[in-house]
Amino acid sequence: MDLAPEFVGAEFPAWSPDGKTIAFAGSYMGNLRIYAVPAEGGAVRPITDGTHLSTHAVWRRDGALAFNCNCGYGMQIMLLEPGGEARALTNSLPHNLYPSFSKDGRRIVFSSDRDGNNELYQIYN
Repeated sequence: MDLAPEFVGAEFPAWSPDGKTIAFAGSYMGNLRIYAVPAEGGAVRPITDGTHLSTHAVWRRDGALAFNCNCGYGMQIMLLEPGGEARALTNSLPHNLYPSFSKDGRRIVFSSDRDGNNELYQIYN
């Protein structure tokens, strides 16, 4: 079943903790933004506003989403709390990518190119 037939280039799918929703990145006016679609099919809804390139969303157990966002001067790791606004978890270094939550959801590990070499960093959120 094609969950998002109107999106060309949908990528980085991620299951919600309850298994009812899938977040993914899809193109919007030339920028990737984060969308969500019911796992059983249905209407696709935008999660990010499309102002900045946003991709690679991952869920925390409580429904928060961490994702990559080119929200200024480079890729940042953003966190969108359930029912809240997105906030930056990293500064605007050129490349902070691919967040992943720890099992308990208290930490995020991500890749960062701070000196010409991708390395792993961990932060508490």
